[in-house]
Amino acid sequence: MKYIKTLNNYLKENYLPSDAMGYNIGEFVYHITPKKNFNTIKKNGFIPKDGISINNKPFKNRLYFATSLIAAYDLSVNFNSYRDNDEYVIFKLDSKCIDKGYEEDELFIHGIYVDYKIPYSFVVDIINASDLFNKFDDDDFDRLYENKQSKKWFRGYTSNTNNTEYIWITSDYNHAKQYSEINKLSYGGDSIIDEITILNNPNLLDLNSYDMDEKMDMYDIECFLEDYNISYDYEDLFDISENTIPFSRLVNNIIDKLVMEYDGFKIIEDGIETIYINKKYTS
Repeated sequence: MKYIKTLNNYLKENYLPSDAMGYNIGEFVYHITPKKNFNTIKKNGFIPKDGISINNKPFKNRLYFATSLIAAYDLSVNFNSYRDNDEYVIFKLDSKCIDKGYEEDELFIHGIYVDYKIPYSFVVDIINASDLFNKFDDDDFDRLYENKQSKKWFRGYTSNTNNTEYIWITSDYNHAKQYSEINKLSYGGDSIIDEITILNNPNLLDLNSYDMDEKMDMYDIECFLEDYNISYDYEDLFDISENTIPFSRLVNNIIDKLVMEYDGFKIIEDGIETIYINKKYTS
């Protein structure tokens, strides 16, 4: 089990000197849940469940944890924004509870999950998420996600598709390989797969709650365009027999509008984190 530097330098108060960053595990892990679940968890422990992830993909038999308190709090704030304003509680558990192993949550760099039950006896503290309000500032969250830039990224393309201002990169090598093969079929050239480093903290629009493969109807698209203040005549995207279209069809038609005020955007494709980014921010 790996340990890395603490969050001491990131917090105004010395809450958790043993927290880790990213997928690394420190002394504790954190489970976020609505307060209404408290008594059930206290009685039965932590039990994996089936559900729907933030990119609307179903998952089975998973029990999720954050690897630091600040990451857990950030999740609780995000949950509150789209889950009817439930009040949340954060369970702090001894990390020995996951000694049977864990998987990394590819949708959240400070998240992991297991597929087995964990007894309540591993709980060492219970924290109301609302009590953490104003304990962290913007710099704390910026530092939390700076670590994400060290994640491996891959670009799949061909010798005929290299001269573009913006490029697609993906967190999965095989996904990049698919990009390369599609480019070769469409444009020809030699297949190339590069490992990419993101530079200088580009300003990326966060669309990670959307998957390029998800189906959207006209109402969904209208709401999306309104949310992001984009004007586009989307009706022409639909064939006469279609009630829904893949979200990718909309994205590819408004891609210039999405990056008008940004250096790119983050989005999910087939459950994999993907970025469309100005090439000057990569090496």
